[in-house]
Amino acid sequence: MDPPYIRAGNDLYAIDMDDDLDNRLAAALNKLTAPWMLTYDAHPQIPLLYPGRAVTEFDIPHTAGSSRVGREYLVLGPGMSLPQVNPPGKGRYELFAA
Repeated sequence: MDPPYIRAGNDLYAIDMDDDLDNRLAAALNKLTAPWMLTYDAHPQIPLLYPGRAVTEFDIPHTAGSSRVGREYLVLGPGMSLPQVNPPGKGRYELFAA
């Protein structure tokens, strides 16, 4: 899944999510036993929404509005293993220590 960013959601998406929707999505995903994965902007709230889940931070090129390298989180649900390299293929990648 790739829900709207917490920090820049209003600027990038026609329909944004608020704190309540972010909390409801996290609660629903955290209840699942099937594998899932989620990307979000690197916002400090994300690891708090997904306690006990593997969270990794990585560089990703962004082209919406302007070209730049941004930071995102990859959150993994049950049964998922952390990738050994940056998911987009290059740039910084590290396990987030919550």
